[in-house]
Amino acid sequence: MPLEPDREDSALAEAPSIEATLEACARGEPTGSEVLGLADLTREDGRLLEERWPTLSDAVRIAVTRLLLELTEERVDLHFGRALRTMLTDASPVVRQRAAAALWEDEGSDLPDILLRVINEDPSQDVVAQALESLAASAERAVSGELDEVTSERLRWELFRLADDSVLEPLVRRRALETAAVFADDPRVNQLIDTFFDGDEPGFQASALYAMGRTADPRWLPRVSAEFANEDAELRFEAARAAGDLGDIDTIPTLIDLAQDEDVEVRHAAIGAIGRIGGREAARVLRRLAEDAPESDGDAIEDAIHEANTSLDPLVLDR
Repeated sequence: MPLEPDREDSALAEAPSIEATLEACARGEPTGSEVLGLADLTREDGRLLEERWPTLSDAVRIAVTRLLLELTEERVDLHFGRALRTMLTDASPVVRQRAAAALWEDEGSDLPDILLRVINEDPSQDVVAQALESLAASAERAVSGELDEVTSERLRWELFRLADDSVLEPLVRRRALETAAVFADDPRVNQLIDTFFDGDEPGFQASALYAMGRTADPRWLPRVSAEFANEDAELRFEAARAAGDLGDIDTIPTLIDLAQDEDVEVRHAAIGAIGRIGGREAARVLRRLAEDAPESDGDAIEDAIHEANTSLDPLVLDR
């Protein structure tokens, strides 16, 4: 469970030292509060972790990375970057994969090079695929000009190389395309999306649809909308998600139908898409959906209404 907002400052103040955290780990699987000592490590703390981390049992190291992954999703005020970078070299692929996943919002200037090294050197395809997924934020920063030119170009080159390499595992190629799709000004993006969408590998069509949304290019709307009626729930899910990313209000009527799909994940993707499209019509549609929606859709609809309302003038929010 996330910590209550008014308890976060006191929780940080009471965070254990790195020594206390490592002692707790040596005794067995630690609690969420005990791993808070891994946040905001100094260089000296980092060296201590590097020394003692390999001495902990597999079960403890796996449990710690599970907790850190949960904390990075719940607590944006905590920074575990130094600890997670150490864990990327762990002997266990489960630990390495979770460490890569927990770095998804890390904005360190060294992160692209670190994850690219993982991608080129790690023997586990699951770790490589996760590292590619966690590079998505770095790719977005490259597009917005927040990364230096050398790093941005290397990142772009590596992503397209991996997505286009037919020798690589399909999962790795899929994640490479999904992350590379934000480089929509590069003609290779559209070429790869077409190749993946027409490919025979399982999952390639789903990744192509996801990539269509990440391009933010309206040229893909007809292709995306055509998949709303696909018999495959995964493709309906990805089509709904892509429609939300493309943000065209004209897709709302068909998204309403998907928001009542038999598959709960498809419903939630469609509901979220309507919220991301935003505006008065989206908010109205979502409120109407809430009247007859199953209880399992309640939170998704509430979140989507909030997101839709963020695009409205504050003076009309309560109308």
